Amino acid sequence: QALAQCWQPQPGLRMLCYLPWHHSFGGLFERFFAVAFGGCLALDDGCGKDVDRLLANFAEIRPHLFFSVPKIYQEIAARVQASAGVERAFFHPELRFVFTAAAPLPLDVRKIVQRRALLELMKLHRPIVNLGVGMPAGMGAVAHEEGVSGFTMTVEAGAVGGTPADGPAFGASAWPEAVIDHAAMFDFYDGGGLDIAFLGLAEFDPLGNVNVSRFGDKVSGVGGFINITQSTPRVVFMGTLTADGLQVATGDGRLTIVQEGRVKKLLPSVGHLSFNGPYVASLGRDIVYLTERAVFRLRDGHLVLTEIAPGLDLQRDVLDALGAPVLVAHDLVTMDARIFTDAPMHG
Repeated sequence: QALAQCWQPQPGLRMLCYLPWHHSFGGLFERFFAVAFGGCLALDDGCGKDVDRLLANFAEIRPHLFFSVPKIYQEIAARVQASAGVERAFFHPELRFVFTAAAPLPLDVRKIVQRRALLELMKLHRPIVNLGVGMPAGMGAVAHEEGVSGFTMTVEAGAVGGTPADGPAFGASAWPEAVIDHAAMFDFYDGGGLDIAFLGLAEFDPLGNVNVSRFGDKVSGVGGFINITQSTPRVVFMGTLTADGLQVATGDGRLTIVQEGRVKKLLPSVGHLSFNGPYVASLGRDIVYLTERAVFRLRDGHLVLTEIAPGLDLQRDVLDALGAPVLVAHDLVTMDARIFTDAPMHG
């Protein structure tokens, strides 16, 4: 009955199950719930081992409720993000609820950068924060995992407070304190309401310019990127230093580049100007560029390398991975080893 209060099952309830019935989800939440409320429980013939088959069954059954373990949910989320067709089939109009258990986030390049960004956030006293789409969106989950609070996170869609969602659900938040309309949120941003913003990093150059809006013939546009970067006193850009094939190993307090990405993201000049580094630097703003292996800051109109991940060689692993030379701080320091340890930073 408690579950029914949450999910309000309707006549004709449909569910798709891949979990064994001795599993707490499969037994209690799926089998018993369907039996109790006269629902139809379809069984995935791939038993969850074939995600493509699971998604095909999902498109056919069009369940109202769906339960998943974290590993399978993450694989589904990756396919949803990669394909608009899969996204439409998964988030069909009759879907009412998707539930997955909580599990520690994997220590991959995304979490490494998000952890470093969290340390940047913790320098401020009760800040008002904006999280952009992509890697920054996962900061709320990382902060929750670390037990860190004392800030108010917002997303441009209108959620204030709570934990912003990552992936296909970006724009929503769990347990927000308020939800305002999109235009009102941008009035707040344009009026200087933010203390810090965390945004994505696609291309950047030695002057601190950033491109997130155009790549070759593909124009993605800037969205609210310009509004936020021009009205916020502290901006943190987040991304990997290279892309397309990058593989790393970590967990022991050090970082190893197993395979270098084929695409360098720091270029002699960006392909499209979404953020003007020299201009914003002239306003005295605090601008930081975080990657999985290095931290750069904008100083006197130039990008300066200020931190390097433990275990890396400066020349081989950082400078050779740049498409253009940058200044190296005379007081270059090593990034906090806790970021690269497969355990809570604040445990």
